[in-house]
Amino acid sequence: MAGVAQSVTSDRFCAQDADMTFESCDHVLFRVHRKNLDSTSEGFSPPSGTTASNEIVQLSERAEILNLLFQYAYPQRPPDLTSIPFEVFTGLAEAAEKYQMFAAMEICRMATKAVYNDHPFEVLLYSTRHGYPELMTLAQGRALELSPADAFKYFPPAVYIAFTRYHAQWTEMVKYASVCFQDEPPCPSHEGCVLGFYQRLNANPASLLDLDALFAVCAADSDITFESSDHVLFLIHRKNLETHSEGFAPPSGTLSAPGQEIVQLSESAAVLDL
Repeated sequence: MAGVAQSVTSDRFCAQDADMTFESCDHVLFRVHRKNLDSTSEGFSPPSGTTASNEIVQLSERAEILNLLFQYAYPQRPPDLTSIPFEVFTGLAEAAEKYQMFAAMEICRMATKAVYNDHPFEVLLYSTRHGYPELMTLAQGRALELSPADAFKYFPPAVYIAFTRYHAQWTEMVKYASVCFQDEPPCPSHEGCVLGFYQRLNANPASLLDLDALFAVCAADSDITFESSDHVLFLIHRKNLETHSEGFAPPSGTLSAPGQEIVQLSESAAVLDL
């Protein structure tokens, strides 16, 4: 009949003795053994009355997703997920959860953990939908980098509401800190550093993702540079050290311009930061 797409059979899943046949949304047939599905998943129970291999179960997934998914029903090496596009991987992960294909679920969970930096909001949605708290914790930090407009675009309503509530609370906290700063301003020698801290803090909740940058002491006009034992640089004002200590006199010949000569200290960055 004109206009009706012709189905083709998968090259991989075409066993003559298979007793279940599935059809993808793009009209590829997969002939699979019922016993394998029964032992590896809970979501592929055939509809009531489906008993013979000549009855076809329609699925909503594309052939490229099902071609990966059904491989987890057989005793063989699992497919290499590092070589597939991220869109296909997310389709596989969702299908594994939908049909409760246990081996695929676990492998996809572990693989998702490796990509949360590159795809934070996708990982956040996946972990929220399917209840993976470890992935939620990892992804929510990176998701803070999203603007409210992007969050509205990508998140489902429940997640977006939670995001906006967090963002609003963060904004109120920054406002409170700013009021405290105005009520009790720092001494003139530290005012620039404190202002820089508030500017970085107020830029985005994602500023908390890099505490070293948030609390950095790196004034452009500093004139002494120290390096901790674990290789963190501290750019400090000489006049402050002379005012508050007697033990930080720079070695003879230390240049005054930052970045040219560095004073090595034996303490760790955590100690020097305090």
